[in-house]
Amino acid sequence: MSLRTLAAVACVLALAAARPSAAEDEPGAHDFPGLGRIKGYEINAVEDKRFDRFILHLPGHDMPVEGHVMRLKYVPEDTTASTSAAEIYRTYKFQLGALKADVLNDNEADYDGLIGRFTRNGGNVFVDVNVIDNGGLYDLIVIEEKPFRPLVQHTAPAKP
Repeated sequence: MSLRTLAAVACVLALAAARPSAAEDEPGAHDFPGLGRIKGYEINAVEDKRFDRFILHLPGHDMPVEGHVMRLKYVPEDTTASTSAAEIYRTYKFQLGALKADVLNDNEADYDGLIGRFTRNGGNVFVDVNVIDNGGLYDLIVIEEKPFRPLVQHTAPAKP
């Protein structure tokens, strides 16, 4: 093998090593316990707020819920072989059943807005499942209902 070929192979290997694997989630991201993810999908965006308000759109009315709000956006690792919207929707419907959740909204016609409520650590957890682009991506919005706690911090005055 020539020196030029070895140099080219070394450059290709260095670039491959520097590029993150397609199976890597966004740094710091993780699935919500008990919900998991669809096989072959990764988290490409996460919004995690210690306390916020989220409006769940239920048949005939909206329901505001407050607490820890986490939004996870999932995309397929291989965009040429994504899972169908029906399979994603029904998988999470099955998962909500396994968690003994109450299904508050079931919009299987559009595969959008599957909303469930289950208990975890003695409190209510709401999940809103939205399948987008026929399974090209989906997001989970998870709200752990919690009371508001003020963030006021008192500090001692500076010494003169």
